[in-house]
Amino acid sequence: MEITEGFLEQALETFRKDIFASLHVAMPGRVVAYDAETGTATIQPAVRRRDLDGRLVTAPVLSGVPVYLPTADFAPRAGDQCMVIFADCCIDGWFDTGSAVVPPSKRTHDLADGFAIVGFRTRGGNT
Repeated sequence: MEITEGFLEQALETFRKDIFASLHVAMPGRVVAYDAETGTATIQPAVRRRDLDGRLVTAPVLSGVPVYLPTADFAPRAGDQCMVIFADCCIDGWFDTGSAVVPPSKRTHDLADGFAIVGFRTRGGNT
């Protein structure tokens, strides 16, 4: 392989795009279902992203997402809008125990580690 001028910059840009294509921090979503017993929701992310090939893709439906509830009298309903925020690390051990734990997986900013904040309203309404 011959290293030409601009090779390093091009390689770093490709690497950066690859990282950001798989990094998840926060995105809007919509509640598909809510389980009051577990305090978790099934969420359909409400944005599409471009993959590395430039194709538009929709994030998969997220299940078992812990839901922030501002009061005990409020429960999300199917169709409610929300913001899904993704944790820096795997939340499974913490969510199961409520204690500080060593994450059972090395995943970071993964779609499996989202939290739903329900109650946002878009200008288009909540339908």
